[in-house]
Amino acid sequence: MARKRIGFSIVGDAIAPVFDVSRNLRVYEMENSRPFDFAAMSRYDVCLDGNYFERAAILKGLGVQLIVCGAISKEFEAILTAIGINIIPFVSGNIHEILWRIVSGHRLVKRFFMPGIKPKNKKEKRR
Repeated sequence: MARKRIGFSIVGDAIAPVFDVSRNLRVYEMENSRPFDFAAMSRYDVCLDGNYFERAAILKGLGVQLIVCGAISKEFEAILTAIGINIIPFVSGNIHEILWRIVSGHRLVKRFFMPGIKPKNKKEKRR
């Protein structure tokens, strides 16, 4: 079965405000065919060190397919997307709520984004 790995740039159980300088990454691993179930997920924390290229290599080596983070520089974002890692930037809030919304197919609404950032989907509804 296919596995999906989602990385969250964190401070405690919240999204770190700036991914470029955040050293803490929490990775959740799940099987794509399973419904959302925290108990069925693997979870591990990783310390990210080094420059953008070294950090990108760590993420690629871990098999991370999606990064959920706060602010990110255009340079770091370009490096990650060039190696096939998708990014949901400018997110804030509790990682468990955000993970549930992503995995269960719900869109992230305005309250999960940093102040001044609007969700990309204009048809977004509050839940």
